[in-house]
Amino acid sequence: MGGAPFESIYRHGFVRIAVCIPPVRLGSPATNAAATIRMAGRADEAHAAVVAFPELGLSGYPVCAGVGLPETGGCDYRELLDDI
Repeated sequence: MGGAPFESIYRHGFVRIAVCIPPVRLGSPATNAAATIRMAGRADEAHAAVVAFPELGLSGYPVCAGVGLPETGGCDYRELLDDI
């Protein structure tokens, strides 16, 4: 902390936290990943040290089959996580 400029919040023991809630499209993981990446970039530009996203923001929440919701088309979420 001592190396940061006096004007920096980090020098004084504070930290900037961002909570991001990207628009989510149900059944469109790639679209949701792109929105997450954009918001992560904005948080980085604001010098956030910690960024929180919704727990199922990539899938668009419901991941259960048979509840009348669109399927994700066998999306490989690990590949999207690599992009993020």
